[in-house]
Amino acid sequence: MNDDTPVLKFVPPVPIEERCDFCGDLKTKAEFFCDMPVMKIQTTEDFETCIFTCDKKLCRKCTTRINGFDFCPDCIRKIKSTIKGV
Repeated sequence: MNDDTPVLKFVPPVPIEERCDFCGDLKTKAEFFCDMPVMKIQTTEDFETCIFTCDKKLCRKCTTRINGFDFCPDCIRKIKSTIKGV
């Protein structure tokens, strides 16, 4: 047996629920969630406001970070297509 024989190491794919919702790369785990607000709810009892965000899973390659907030490609398209000055 030759000592120079390369050793192939099997790396299991990242589970589906931990992958990026956009590229779905088998080797890269999603690290971020989209921070784009999608809904605001105000309770009637104490008038507390809750803001819900897009929360799609994102890897480092697919996220767009702006001022510490992460946005998915879908939400970036929505931001770019919004009428300016409204």
